[in-house]
Amino acid sequence: MAQASGTEKQAKEGLPAADDTGFIKKHRINLFYVTSILAVCACLVYLETNLPFFQKFMPVLDNKLLIAILNLNFLLIMLLIFTASRILLKTYVERKRGIWGSGLKTRLTVTVFAVSIISSFMLFFLTTWFFYTSMDKWFSQKVEDTVENARDLSEFYYEDLFGRYEKMGKMLAERIRENGIMDNDKELSAFIKKEGKSNFLGYLALLDLTGQPIKSYNALDEQMTRLLVERSKTFRKHRDARQIVPLKDGELLLFLAPVTDDAGQPRALLFLGEKIGVHGTQSMKQISSTYREFREARPFKKIVKYSFVIPLFLITILSIFVAIWIGVKMAATITVPLERVKEGAAIIAQGRLDINLEERGKDEI
Repeated sequence: MAQASGTEKQAKEGLPAADDTGFIKKHRINLFYVTSILAVCACLVYLETNLPFFQKFMPVLDNKLLIAILNLNFLLIMLLIFTASRILLKTYVERKRGIWGSGLKTRLTVTVFAVSIISSFMLFFLTTWFFYTSMDKWFSQKVEDTVENARDLSEFYYEDLFGRYEKMGKMLAERIRENGIMDNDKELSAFIKKEGKSNFLGYLALLDLTGQPIKSYNALDEQMTRLLVERSKTFRKHRDARQIVPLKDGELLLFLAPVTDDAGQPRALLFLGEKIGVHGTQSMKQISSTYREFREARPFKKIVKYSFVIPLFLITILSIFVAIWIGVKMAATITVPLERVKEGAAIIAQGRLDINLEERGKDEI
């Protein structure tokens, strides 16, 4: 009656009932938690948008998903610390108060918590170390220097070879003009054969202005003749003396030098060439493309690392949460039935035999 009259008095005075008071108190606590989480998120976003580190290596506008996962990691870390501290503090208080089963519950919770932390973080650190080591090797300065040196060496090879061809072609064309070798067929054949052999040339030939061979060192097949006719047309239009012609089994390095008369008008073309058994220009293009892609991708190495580590850390924290939850549930599953058995035994010890413990599980406990 006193309780009822108290409730009626609260209703008459306009005061909230006890149930309403508990609901309001719980609602305020939940509202406080939500407000705190939003405040922490706002603080993290503010720091990330203003710290020079994030502005340089991880721009927020370009990495929204990654930043969101990072903030979620921070929140989970704080929640993990809070949950672990609350569980440990609660079990410690229960043990101090002498509540039965608190010691077993503490040992089970701490054991599961420790095992989950050790295994999860060990796996996290090993995976991160392996990934970081691999990334550092892939994007190392040594790899960049090697690719750059390969590109420079390829370019130097072609430049040096064409440079020698240019000097040699101009010299031979000048000797042909000065000595009037073109007017003597026998002397021209001996000159072409001698110079081609002494200069270790793959091909040396004198062509007319249409590209047809007049005299040549080493025989020119039909494909080579057709190729020289096409290149001579290009040379007459664009004065493109050096060319690299792809072949099925390699490449042909081709250089054309004009043979002029005394008035400076071209009378013929001097062809110098070398056939190599590899596709050098394609390899050089691939090296240059790889080097360019490597240089463009290297600044993103840190972002790639963060993109791997941050989600991995999120999974690690979630696994620890699951392990803690399993530990708490396991401890409660063991200690609560044992505590009920202890209470029932105490009642029987007092002489009351009408006690009945309900079976709530299917296992031995």
